[in-house]
Amino acid sequence: MPANGAALNWTREGVHHDLLSTQPGPLPPRGIGNHRGGRRSVCGRHRRGDGNRLRRQRPGRGRQGCHAPARARRAAPCRGAPPAQRGRDQDQGRDEARPGPAGPGGPRRGRVVRYEFAFAPNRAEAARHLLRVVRTATPAQIRWRALGTYVELSVADADSSVPAESRARALLDLVERTCSRFRPDSDLSRVNARAGSWVRSDPLLVAATVAAVEAAEHTDGIVHPLLGRVVVGLGYDRTFTALQPGRAAGARIAPPPADSWRSIEWDADAIRIPRGTALDLGAVAKAWASDLISRTIAEEQQTSVAVSLGGDVAVSPTGRPTWWPIEIRDHPDVEGTVEVAIAEGGLATSSTVVRRWTAGGVIRHHLVDPRTGESARTCWRTVSATGPSATAANVATTAAVILGDDAIEWLTRRSVAARLVSEDGTVTLTAGWPGKGEQR
Repeated sequence: MPANGAALNWTREGVHHDLLSTQPGPLPPRGIGNHRGGRRSVCGRHRRGDGNRLRRQRPGRGRQGCHAPARARRAAPCRGAPPAQRGRDQDQGRDEARPGPAGPGGPRRGRVVRYEFAFAPNRAEAARHLLRVVRTATPAQIRWRALGTYVELSVADADSSVPAESRARALLDLVERTCSRFRPDSDLSRVNARAGSWVRSDPLLVAATVAAVEAAEHTDGIVHPLLGRVVVGLGYDRTFTALQPGRAAGARIAPPPADSWRSIEWDADAIRIPRGTALDLGAVAKAWASDLISRTIAEEQQTSVAVSLGGDVAVSPTGRPTWWPIEIRDHPDVEGTVEVAIAEGGLATSSTVVRRWTAGGVIRHHLVDPRTGESARTCWRTVSATGPSATAANVATTAAVILGDDAIEWLTRRSVAARLVSEDGTVTLTAGWPGKGEQR
């Protein structure tokens, strides 16, 4: 499977696991402020003050704080379930109020995933799902384009290829309609257009936003979800294929405050971002969608699945592990690849040499440093990493590119298996990445 990518190894309470919960719980009751999915909270902790402190109420949403009524807990709908599977009272009046595919006639949603970030404790854990050059036959492989990039779907059971492709296409269509900043009718665009106000949103966008906020939490804001206006100011205001070379530079937009992402609030079906900011899920969206698709198809078809969206690779096994070979290319103009294999988890690469453009005579790329509001000035042209999910991998590689000289220490401290390639082609390996198998 060609890819740009690789991944991380993170644990929860000392036990290695996928960042995707195989049995995610219900959405948080509305008004519970200290739940990870509740407003004003990240990873089970209040963003501000004492965890038992009552929070400011959102009109009509009930109590804030740690003791929501049991009735609210019982009423919480299952995340990602289509409206037909929710309680009758929960969906009355919602479909008229929310545009897009959330109505009863809309496509089925995949399992909307939950995340828990914690790093692996040692190098053995970091190398668990990484193998030196392993080749395996791929019974069924389908390739097409979506979300402005290529999609590659591989399934171990060839008989499952047709329903798997159909499911993947439906989920990608739903992700684009809810999470794309290039569609004026998307839920994300509506949230950005009304920054500072609560905006009714599809639960899929809520889940993706939670993943982006938690990525910021565990990178100390280096992977920042509120750089939408900054990216537009740098000239990335339309799909990459539609960018015109040599275009004039736009007005420079100052980056938001470093901790502004802490002010993002969400509920079961609504989001509010700080006034004067714009949500951009570019750092997590494709990887998160890869995780969602692979997990959904693996559970529904009971077959091992590998999904790559633009090089963000997610592998979900069932039963006997299938080793999926992944090729990593450092540069589109450089011959030779590196090949690794994973049986589960994720693999991702962040690069400054693919999505780049010229605006006002300045070469820019899509990895923005939130500290400067400019394309990151980095010593790395490519960073790859492996781990238990594509989202975890992509968060680590994005942070590493932005951190530049500090990336190796940052990755090593977290036992991240990574491969970094400098501008002159020098390769640096960290925390369990195989030292052999490179083909030059």
